[in-house]
Amino acid sequence: MANVVAKEGKGAKGAKGARTRAAILDAAIDCYNLYGYAKTTQEKIAERAGMSMGAVTYHFSSIAAITRAAITHAFALRLRKHEETIRAVVSIPQDFETALEIYWNEMIDPLFIACHELAVAARTDPILKAELVPAHERFQRQWNRNLLALHPEWGEAGEMFRFAVEYSTFLVEGMALNYLLIGGSEKRLQDLRDYMKDNLEAMLQAGLAGIRTRQLLAPGRSRRAKVARSPLGKVAKLDTDA
Repeated sequence: MANVVAKEGKGAKGAKGARTRAAILDAAIDCYNLYGYAKTTQEKIAERAGMSMGAVTYHFSSIAAITRAAITHAFALRLRKHEETIRAVVSIPQDFETALEIYWNEMIDPLFIACHELAVAARTDPILKAELVPAHERFQRQWNRNLLALHPEWGEAGEMFRFAVEYSTFLVEGMALNYLLIGGSEKRLQDLRDYMKDNLEAMLQAGLAGIRTRQLLAPGRSRRAKVARSPLGKVAKLDTDA
């Protein structure tokens, strides 16, 4: 019985520690949004979490340790929010636009901003990069599974599914970063997303018809192959001559 009590006490202490660590990491993510990665300090995180510096350093000895743990935490939170959204709509008949609108809303969420701050920092920090890359890959794999749960028709589109995911990911994230940094017309952003939806629908139909990515791109590539591959100076000269 004494052993059982000891285990329960240890479990309760462990759970409390886990909650404290999560609160610190939540505060760190808030700080990345408020101050940016470069200006986030342990002191600011402690203040945001409503804790003493001693409590923070007990769980994380340095800002680097917080940052490494925050990467996994941030992607896990993004995935949790995404899955909650999917569960809320998956029982409702969906049109083709649903997944893209869900993704757009996630891109302008503070969690995406925090992940972007960490990604930029990881570009020149191999230790952070070693944490970020697998966390992002886990997120993307699960996101793809969630997408297929929402739109199972893409499961029959072959390699076109991956191409469509990459196409929408790169364009939507670029749009979101521009919107978050500079702003922009809501109508123009909606027009761009509508255009993407038309292209994604075409990709889906091509994939369902057994068309491979290289075949989908072939007409445009054939036209571009007729344009001389020239240094910029020569291209400028050609434009001037025209």
